[in-house]
Amino acid sequence: MEEIYIAWGNNGQDLVSYDAGRLFITPAAAPLLVGGMGPRARKELADSLQPFGLETVAAAGSGAAVDAEDVRLEPGSALAVQLVTGDVQVTSLGTVTYVDGNQFVGFGHPFLNRGGVNLMAGTAYIYTTVNSLSMPFKLGAPIQTVGTITQDRGAGVGGHLGRLPDTIDLHVKVTDRNLGTTKELQAEIANEPGLLLSLVSSAALQGLDQGIDRIGPGTSRIIFKITGDGLSGPIVRDNMFYNSLDISAVSLVELLETLQLLVNNEFQEVKLDALEITAQVEQERRTAVIEKATPTVAEAHAGDLVDVEVVIRPYRGQRETKILRLPIPETAQPGAIHVTVRGGGLGYPYSDLVPFHEEGKEDGDPFELESMGPPSNADSFEKLLETILKREKNHEIVMEYIPYYDTYVLPAAEEAEPPAETEAEDAESASADGESDRIGSVRSGTGVSWNQDETEPVRVTLPTRYVIEGQTTFEIAIAAGDGAEESVDSEGETEEENDENRFRQGLHPVE
Repeated sequence: MEEIYIAWGNNGQDLVSYDAGRLFITPAAAPLLVGGMGPRARKELADSLQPFGLETVAAAGSGAAVDAEDVRLEPGSALAVQLVTGDVQVTSLGTVTYVDGNQFVGFGHPFLNRGGVNLMAGTAYIYTTVNSLSMPFKLGAPIQTVGTITQDRGAGVGGHLGRLPDTIDLHVKVTDRNLGTTKELQAEIANEPGLLLSLVSSAALQGLDQGIDRIGPGTSRIIFKITGDGLSGPIVRDNMFYNSLDISAVSLVELLETLQLLVNNEFQEVKLDALEITAQVEQERRTAVIEKATPTVAEAHAGDLVDVEVVIRPYRGQRETKILRLPIPETAQPGAIHVTVRGGGLGYPYSDLVPFHEEGKEDGDPFELESMGPPSNADSFEKLLETILKREKNHEIVMEYIPYYDTYVLPAAEEAEPPAETEAEDAESASADGESDRIGSVRSGTGVSWNQDETEPVRVTLPTRYVIEGQTTFEIAIAAGDGAEESVDSEGETEEENDENRFRQGLHPVE
């Protein structure tokens, strides 16, 4: 042997290898002992933590039932670094190196080597030591949380006793409507950025999986509530989901997107403290397709309310007709408007993607929990919250259109009185180009432009008991005036038509 190499991060190769007189040694990471999770949730946790070089090992649950009273952290005793406690346990075990008052250090090697951290420190009971050339480790279980891990450095971990860390209380309640059963899962999750989404998604997936005890198709109604410091109030969402492959996984998409937006927002820090998930799941398919939408009138006026009949066809069911009332703004201009009727979840990013499934990932576009999320151009935290709370729901029928507004108004000086004919002729050549530019900035082609502050679509929603699929469109004409009898001049043109013609010639604004 001529040389020894310390190979940090060898992408899953052997920890010890020998080649051409060189001995390659890879430092072994402390394994994570995972209890209370099924094979699927544990695999998803392992995959999400793979960038940290951590291996997961199935283990028993809490060691709180062990007869080990008055266990204290002292040099040589077992130290548990806890990521999740409760019905789900995610723990790494090591040894306390030194204790000074209420401060301690341990492990003798890094855990994640993340520097300043916020993790739970606890006592532990060691059942045995597993001997292995590839990954020897202590097999045990945590007993009680007694402090906080605040530092995770190359020489080991350190923290304080008697000071408990910030955690997130997770409560998952799942009702299987086919079996008539309800199961609950409770856990405390370390509030550590970078790990939070992975831990929450795995624990929540376990809660749903054990709640329905199957992996397959179905329809779910999910209500989640998020509370924390930095929020003006609780964030509550109530939505329906359907998937033909894996209803448990799809039911978590909106929750994970919302958490990602909150945790990684660029405006202010948000410290989450509780997450409640209530799910009702059934195996039947509760979807409906939009077949057509028909307004009750072909022509409307500004300020009108137009009833629209929307026909939906439930899966293997009889057609149903829903009535939505479409408002026409007072400032809407004459012309045809194009109205879209669709399901609330249509076209939303990741609406067709099933998380936790490799086949749902496209090459070069992996489904990353830390980077996913609905698009948002919010310029403040308040608008970001509004984006989350007002997002359309999968069981809603959405009817929307963008109305056209007239924004051109003459300055007061020009409105006072028209110039004399000779003055107008003198100024015509000098002002023609400028006036043309000004009128052109307001109008585009034959349509009327709209104020950029008023381009939000007019939108109406109606909740149903189905996940709504598909879309359709229709047009409705906006007539000039308010619907009253219009006066006609000697040439047979209405006053509104005369105004419109003058406006097109750049002679007079439409008021």
